[in-house]
Amino acid sequence: MRRTKMLCVTLTTAVSLAALLVSSPAQAEDLAKRAKAKLDDQTYQFFKDEIKDVYPDHVAAYAIVKAKIGAVNDALYCPLRTSKCGLNPTCNHPNKKTIKTLGITIGEAVISSSDAALPKQFQDYAYFGNVALAKGEDVYLSLYVYKHQVTKGGNSHISKIRRISDANPTTKEAEAGSGKTPTEQVPAKGKDAVPPEFNKVILGSSGGLTGKGDGRWISVSGDGKIETRAMHGEAASGELKPDDLQELKKAVAAVDWASVQRDYPGRGADMYTYHLSVAIGQATHTTNINELGNPPEKLNALLKLLRNLHKRYHHPKPKG
Repeated sequence: MRRTKMLCVTLTTAVSLAALLVSSPAQAEDLAKRAKAKLDDQTYQFFKDEIKDVYPDHVAAYAIVKAKIGAVNDALYCPLRTSKCGLNPTCNHPNKKTIKTLGITIGEAVISSSDAALPKQFQDYAYFGNVALAKGEDVYLSLYVYKHQVTKGGNSHISKIRRISDANPTTKEAEAGSGKTPTEQVPAKGKDAVPPEFNKVILGSSGGLTGKGDGRWISVSGDGKIETRAMHGEAASGELKPDDLQELKKAVAAVDWASVQRDYPGRGADMYTYHLSVAIGQATHTTNINELGNPPEKLNALLKLLRNLHKRYHHPKPKG
């Protein structure tokens, strides 16, 4: 039985398998009340969508903790999911990039959904956030602890990171009412607001019976140029029609990229995992969505649109 590989981290502690889970709305409400009591309003809003009535059976605990960044390094990364991909890949895929990795020491737990043991630290944690983090910075982070090992590295992963300094702005920032969060820029508001347009969108996949996903690969640049590949390597290229390009731009702009998680896992054997990379300005957002995962509605809509565009535009030229 093949399991889709998830990017994770090296942990130094184990999880109690007898953890008590959040299992009712009343308990979730209590968890939310504790978070509200211990966090400033903006930080609570930043994590609010993750506080659930019921967590999946494989989740031993959801927690928001204080932590310190102990190290920040550069590392080569491949977003695909073969055994040779990930951090410091040995694969031959062309879409590798340099990312930041973090060393993180976990401190006080602000809230936790159960009494499951939390990790003490993360080593070489792959960081895809838009805001540069520095060694020595204090942060809030949310993490999920699982009942079983989800990768060869461990049984936990970080979902969101917010600098504690952003929760305590300087007087000047407070007077200006900046309201910045740690993973997004404050957008213009009102009728003149124009969301930033994407530079490039790439969607591929892995998993399934062959480990190669559904075979579809699509890349669209901001000017409408499109490239596609299929299961047997047939390539095609062209340009999106203006209406299709505008629809894609709107779909990308509709996603709240600041809250998009790195992984949306799902349980089951031989499932596809879709690998989405979106470059907007100087930032590149990368997420991995299992076909049984539960991504946000707007992100799922973008995924479906890209798959539909592949179907409509993939017309390889006959050989010979």
